[in-house]
Amino acid sequence: MFGIKEKYRQLGLPMLAFHHIYEVVRKKEKYHHLELSWTLGTNESVNSLIEEAGAKKYKKYRIYGKSL
Repeated sequence: MFGIKEKYRQLGLPMLAFHHIYEVVRKKEKYHHLELSWTLGTNESVNSLIEEAGAKKYKKYRIYGKSL
């Protein structure tokens, strides 16, 4: 969802999208958590946004590659 083209990355679009999702979910009593995973460990801008929103890391996924 936050795979935004480079020329639009500094416009705050991820924050706007996150805020919209948060507001929609907040009004529904059946939701208690948001899942904010599946971001690359090297994606500092999105990962810092997630941490600033108050999320806690509980898992870390890695992608490994090997030439065959």
